[in-house]
Amino acid sequence: MLRNKIFKVFALFLTLHPLSLTAQEPDYATKKTKEEVLTVKEEDFLLGNKDAKVKVFEYSSLSCPHCATFHENIFPVIKKNYIDTGKIAYVMRDFPTNHPATLATMLIHCSGERKFQFIETLFKTQRVWAFNISYKEKLHNIAKLGGISDEDYNKCINDKKKTDEVLESAYQAVGALKLDATPVFFINGKKLEGLLPYSKFADAVEAELVK
Repeated sequence: MLRNKIFKVFALFLTLHPLSLTAQEPDYATKKTKEEVLTVKEEDFLLGNKDAKVKVFEYSSLSCPHCATFHENIFPVIKKNYIDTGKIAYVMRDFPTNHPATLATMLIHCSGERKFQFIETLFKTQRVWAFNISYKEKLHNIAKLGGISDEDYNKCINDKKKTDEVLESAYQAVGALKLDATPVFFINGKKLEGLLPYSKFADAVEAELVK
């Protein structure tokens, strides 16, 4: 199953890299319910109107080509029509599926008020860093261009506590939401998978807005 393949990817890079969970495979399947996971949390990166009746959760990996295409071509229209107008609350959730994506995710968490700018930059430059053997150096360069010092960058990517939190959240999503692909979206709890055309996304949002 694809879900099992994704979990094996997690298990592999957690074993091979120092930025990893020290515990054995967690009982992620029973930790959280779907309703608990799909609740806006204080630490979430949220765009739009936090009190909107339509809440959208996006799970994506910064090294996922379909996620990059979505953010380059489709997300700007969603932002213009639904986020900037206050019609929806849009939550971006981390779902790194390999080590380059994990380091990129850590960079996002260290970018302060520039999170959105860094997310968009990393998706736009994905071909430069995500599939390059020198991805650590490439990400470091992106961080410097974004105004993050060498000291802050090194502190950021070596923050084991935060890395563990990011990966544990991803485990919980696998278990509670049965994630087996990226990107995946939950619109008021209803699951939509893959690289969606704007029309399909808009139809799902509009159906919730009229309820």
